[in-house]
Amino acid sequence: MREGEAALELRTPGRAEVVLRDAEGREFRLVWEGDGHRRRPLPAQGYVLLSYRIWRGPFLVSGSGKLHRFALAPGEVLPLHLPARVRLDLRVISVGASARILLQARGPFRYGASVYREGRRIPLPYRYLNHRGEEAARGGVLDYG
Repeated sequence: MREGEAALELRTPGRAEVVLRDAEGREFRLVWEGDGHRRRPLPAQGYVLLSYRIWRGPFLVSGSGKLHRFALAPGEVLPLHLPARVRLDLRVISVGASARILLQARGPFRYGASVYREGRRIPLPYRYLNHRGEEAARGGVLDYG
């Protein structure tokens, strides 16, 4: 590392990329191919993670928005964990004799995530089952991303 620099170290295996914005509005795109060198030098300052992409086999998991703020001190190596998992958060609201299902797809930092295969966002169908495994409410396809 050079003087005044810090580093971001990806702790997620495989191919990934992130886009960061610094306090002056400059954007940085960092790319990791394969499982080789995982550190990327950056000027020591504050950043906002704007987007990420993680490739796993035929799938791509991505998210965008002002996902995470962090600051790097000179000489610091900050680990970055970007799991390729997508968490589905479910809430059911009873409205009289019917139910309303609220389902969200979330990635790292609990922000929205999208899952792609062959360049297209894949549908995420769902059903709501009761304790006996019977369909308790009509499912559908999650509108997400």
